[in-house]
Amino acid sequence: MEPPLTLQSLPRAILHIDGDAFFASCEQSRRPQLQGRPVVTGKERGIAASMSYEAKARGVTRGMRLAEIRKICPEAVILPSDYETYSLLSTRFFAIVRRYTPEVEEYSVDECFADVTGLRRPLRMSYMQIAERIKHDLDTELGFTFSVGLAPNKVVAKIASKWEAIWPDSHFRSRAPPLPGATARGARLGHRPSDHGLAA
Repeated sequence: MEPPLTLQSLPRAILHIDGDAFFASCEQSRRPQLQGRPVVTGKERGIAASMSYEAKARGVTRGMRLAEIRKICPEAVILPSDYETYSLLSTRFFAIVRRYTPEVEEYSVDECFADVTGLRRPLRMSYMQIAERIKHDLDTELGFTFSVGLAPNKVVAKIASKWEAIWPDSHFRSRAPPLPGATARGARLGHRPSDHGLAA
């Protein structure tokens, strides 16, 4: 029987960090009165560019025309995109991540990869704790949430973040779907890795 997979036995620890509903979240962050309300950006284009979770819950999707949005979600707050503000918050996002590692790949305005391999000892934290600390700093300092995936490579880390996941370092079990040809799966908070043959 093959030994269970652990981050300690793998050569790299890669984070994928993604701003949730980034443009709409930026608007809610700088305008507290919009917190909890369905916010849609893209008014200047006539279609939805970004939607808050409240808007998504009411059926608003990316690319939907404004007339249709007003029909299915009349209470929606529809705003023009403010790319200058989004760029400033994006810069702050990457700067926060670089407090922990200089190895940051800016993948897009609202997501990045960060290599934290070998940083457990200098930071005196496990890989899971590093991921959680970065997420905490981003959520609290920028005023909206980020999804973080932690895995041995960028492909699996990106999938893990889509499942709001952190690779098992302790007290987690796999929740992502099987990955053909991949060596591991994402994991989600609150469970144990041993349930799926993964060990801390």
